[in-house]
Amino acid sequence: MLKRTLPFLILILSVVACTTDIEPLDPGLNPNGGNNGGGNLNAVFTAEIDGQFNDYSSTVEAEETEDGFTVGTLGNPTLAIQVFNPAVGSFNVDANNTNTGALILYSSGPNSLYVPTSGTVTITSYDTTNQIANGTFEGVMSDIAGVDPDVIITNGVFQNITYDITTSFDECEALLDGNQFVADVFASAEINNQLSIAFSNSLNEQINIQFPLNITPGTYDIEGLGGTYIGRYTDTNGVDYTSVPMSGELVITSSSNLIFEGTFEFTVAEDGNPANVIVITAGTFIYDYN
Repeated sequence: MLKRTLPFLILILSVVACTTDIEPLDPGLNPNGGNNGGGNLNAVFTAEIDGQFNDYSSTVEAEETEDGFTVGTLGNPTLAIQVFNPAVGSFNVDANNTNTGALILYSSGPNSLYVPTSGTVTITSYDTTNQIANGTFEGVMSDIAGVDPDVIITNGVFQNITYDITTSFDECEALLDGNQFVADVFASAEINNQLSIAFSNSLNEQINIQFPLNITPGTYDIEGLGGTYIGRYTDTNGVDYTSVPMSGELVITSSSNLIFEGTFEFTVAEDGNPANVIVITAGTFIYDYN
């Protein structure tokens, strides 16, 4: 199971005017340099953004879960990396491919989000005993709104990065026209207080749901594109579908401590071909946004 903390929710994110928040690492987890004046003062996290040197070492955080290794910064600008099966080696990044080995996310400030079209993350050492990681990264980053020019990240370095280890228990199952769907990859992003979650399986299918971050237990009617409660689906060929308004419900049974649990069912119609629909039923999920 992978939890892609760095959003590959391009389809959902691209239709929402956004102020971007990457799902945060817990500041208490990581003792790297600059975090409240303590910890590992030798941590280095730097990169050249369009040729300009940027030093994020004072705000770097890192953690490892069963879903991989994540290192990133707080605030704006924000830069974050995730490697899903961390080990010494090189990993290609591609936000459109659920089988990619790593992802990079960059935000230059409010109303900014860039995801990778190409790039590489290289782990040069991964000390599981002392929980220290070193490596490099680079990537070509595209604005999800398609408005601003690409951003080029070069000479990225993470060095002497101390990480902590945490666990999660995300899950999602559903029926797609009666066929079983079981997620093993999880991604999330918060945009303008809207939480978008993508559940993906080994066949490269995705179910996406979107709802307010401050949602409370209750039953909510599914809406269409531009709504507050949205569902989406991407099939194995990369064809995208969007929820049909009033075709089903999202039921939140628990939302305590940013751990969301509930059920869903709705119909999705192919974008550009609304006569082609898929009925999603018996959806259940648990997702920990912490």
